Amino acid sequence: MDFRKHLEETRQVIYHYFDPPPFMDKIDLHLRAYAKNELPKADQQREIVVLPMAALQEIEEAKKMALQKTLEAKKANDAAYEARLELAAIQLQIAEDAAQLSKEGKIEFAREKLTKLTTETTDIRILSLGHEFFYRTGDLDSAVKVLEKWLRLSGIEKRTSETASALGNLGNLYITRGELDRAEEMYQKSLAIEEALGRKEGMASDYGNLGNLYKTRGELDRAEEMYQKSLAINEALGRKEGMASDYGNLGNLYITRGELDRAEEMYQKSLVLFREVKSPREKLIDELLQKLRSDKA
Repeated sequence: MDFRKHLEETRQVIYHYFDPPPFMDKIDLHLRAYAKNELPKADQQREIVVLPMAALQEIEEAKKMALQKTLEAKKANDAAYEARLELAAIQLQIAEDAAQLSKEGKIEFAREKLTKLTTETTDIRILSLGHEFFYRTGDLDSAVKVLEKWLRLSGIEKRTSETASALGNLGNLYITRGELDRAEEMYQKSLAIEEALGRKEGMASDYGNLGNLYKTRGELDRAEEMYQKSLAINEALGRKEGMASDYGNLGNLYITRGELDRAEEMYQKSLVLFREVKSPREKLIDELLQKLRSDKA
């Protein structure tokens, strides 16, 4: 870890985490970029990892609550409870600090904090943030370890929202690794729990993930069915960002089918919604839309 921090600080070389299966793909992409003189300069390369706003808000609210209860425990002379709350507040603060470091591009410093923190904590909110960091930086082994701990804490056989979320995240990891059957198993288990709990938002997420999986397999009709189910739920809930993702996924699917007019319609709807919620994904959809219009012209 010290070596990676040294690489990050000196910025003399480009480096990145990778999972073993796509190593050849990574080499291929970098060699092609090198041949075209498109590789970024090492001293300009600075990876930025922005973690989910909802997860950060949850961490912040939990820290405020822990600090408030610490004062109450102190007034009640409950030393043991006070100590537990102080530890919780410290861990939540470290999680916030790590998120800020990742946002500043100090990835290895954030990794050091989160590696230690996810080993020590039993707070699922912190584990969720740690998983997002490891997953987004390509450190899939660490992400799996965090999810395995998460499942041990939430109970793999229990029908809770925490268990469903962990299973859904495992599905995302497996699909990244190309293990589609295992990914589908995780998504279906997560969906069954969300349906039993009546958690519409979780169901929409699982339907969207299943749509992506079926599209990867080339099962486009099944993929479209999943995307439409996800869209219907998000529309009913008024979740603009969820709707934007669904429209974007449908646009990608119609591109694959060669239905360019329908794809353009979906991208346009997605772009409007992402702009309304000020999502950074607006840029990606705008690029896809411009490319599509250029191809059609």
